[in-house]
Amino acid sequence: MKLAIESGLPQEFLSAIPKFKTPLKFMGDRKLDVSIGEGDAIPGLEEWNIIETLGHAQSHLSFYRERDGVLIAGDHILAHISPNPLIEPPFDGEEERTKPLLQYNASLSKLQDIPISRAYTGHGEDISDVHALIPKRLRKQDERAQSVLHMIKGNRFTVLEICQKLFPSVYKKELGLTLSETIGQLDYLESLDLIKKEKTDGVYYYFV
Repeated sequence: MKLAIESGLPQEFLSAIPKFKTPLKFMGDRKLDVSIGEGDAIPGLEEWNIIETLGHAQSHLSFYRERDGVLIAGDHILAHISPNPLIEPPFDGEEERTKPLLQYNASLSKLQDIPISRAYTGHGEDISDVHALIPKRLRKQDERAQSVLHMIKGNRFTVLEICQKLFPSVYKKELGLTLSETIGQLDYLESLDLIKKEKTDGVYYYFV
């Protein structure tokens, strides 16, 4: 809720936020027996290496087999579209939210140093040339951010106002996804010191 207020969402939007949790009712509530992360071995599948590929989700892992260069990439890299880096609340005991688009770019760049022969993805076609696709994804991401920068110049906008300009026909229907995308672009521009933000009455305004 704090992020929504900081993003400039009016009251009629704030009332819809609890609905974002509705799909969670379909998830299990059993405790984990084992957790795995980068550098760990997978019980029974020791030849597969775990690679943390954060961005699309804070728990996203990919699995790499050195013997033949196969990568099980999940939703990290897709053949024809870029996955949406999703904003998630801070972990328990933490105050700052993560910046998933920056994580996603870093995770993509990490794959450049790994000899991948083929990536099996969570959606669509397999990818036979991962290393050629990664620069295209990063370049496209920078182009999107530059369009946001051009939009901001000479103005002061809230996240919601920028979101409305980027996604005028779908932001109401896909509020969570479009806000995540918008915040990601702003995080990216802010990381390059290309924009500034100022908090007024609890709401962030972005400007150059």
